[in-house]
Amino acid sequence: MNDAKTRKIRYEGSISECFFKCYIASSLFACTRFIYKLKKKISMPFTPFHFGPALGFGLPLRKYLHVPTFLVANVIVDIEPLLVLVLGLNYPLHGYLHTFIFASLTGLALGYVMFSFDRFLFPIYKVFRLVSEVNQNIRTFMVTGVLGALFHVLLDSPLYRDIKPLYPFTHNPFYNPTLTSDVYTFCVWMGVIGIIYYIGLFFYPILNKQSSS
Repeated sequence: MNDAKTRKIRYEGSISECFFKCYIASSLFACTRFIYKLKKKISMPFTPFHFGPALGFGLPLRKYLHVPTFLVANVIVDIEPLLVLVLGLNYPLHGYLHTFIFASLTGLALGYVMFSFDRFLFPIYKVFRLVSEVNQNIRTFMVTGVLGALFHVLLDSPLYRDIKPLYPFTHNPFYNPTLTSDVYTFCVWMGVIGIIYYIGLFFYPILNKQSSS
């Protein structure tokens, strides 16, 4: 009786693992098609693509980085062009926030704010597997905020002529529009890696428990 039960558990575990692998394969195929179309014509705004590297780097490093802060930091800098467009401001789309100096200051401020709310949001982060079991200190939050904001500026710099990442110097040595499709492709693939890793955070404990039973 026990042998039959064990075989059943292993069989169900193998089915779950097979389903998980098929899901990953289909996701990679869909992503490859998306990238192929993306290289032909890039017309989408770049802001959502920043979530790709945020997930791809943040989740595997969640013991060392605060993932929610890293996610927000990778896109918060684009509040600048959003306000310019919505309010019709006479101001560059990529102004001071798209410089390493002011992006760093923005990241520090974000890190402090996220740390202040962590006592309330930590249980939610745990449910969604966005953080490790150990509470992180304020230094981790601030470093994470700075890294995320700087990463945003670094990815934007090859794409837009008006960015001045090395302000007060006005020259943008990273500007290279020929890298546009490569930057988009990098962001998409990092997003795929992050999504697969995130799904694995939920499935791996289940599969591991079934295989050990």
